[in-house]
Amino acid sequence: MKPVVYPSGTIRSSVVTDAARLEPILRMEDRRECLTIRGPSTNIQKVLERGIESSSPSYTLESPDGNRIICILGTVPHWYGSPVGAVWMVGSSEIEKIVYDFVRNSAYWVSRLFDDKYDVLLNSIDSRNTLHLRWLKWLGFKFIGQHLVSGINFYEFLKTRI
Repeated sequence: MKPVVYPSGTIRSSVVTDAARLEPILRMEDRRECLTIRGPSTNIQKVLERGIESSSPSYTLESPDGNRIICILGTVPHWYGSPVGAVWMVGSSEIEKIVYDFVRNSAYWVSRLFDDKYDVLLNSIDSRNTLHLRWLKWLGFKFIGQHLVSGINFYEFLKTRI
């Protein structure tokens, strides 16, 4: 994919080395969500690397100068041959500095996560991750249930291809 340049940054296809660049500056809420799901001794960089490697597609948003990762998002096939993808996104605190530009352009990039492969995007989110909850609601994801992970409420969400 050819990189797309916005005033707030450049979005391009992700590469595995993006994980090492994002992990040290990962938002506390995203780090907490990962550790809640996977356990306190989780190597978050390895989780991010697997997410990038397993995703089809995945995108990285970098700062305008290319020095910082703002976020990585992708879709992992839910199971082989299924039209269902598990959508995910993690980011740095840089995302809060560009929230209006990010939100304005994010509907397009979420539509790209369907990638002609998926009819449904789904996942669950830590109830404490309020920034991402608001973003998902704004994008039209439907909240369909909840479950507990290590005593924390997680909301299940989905979006269908229009």
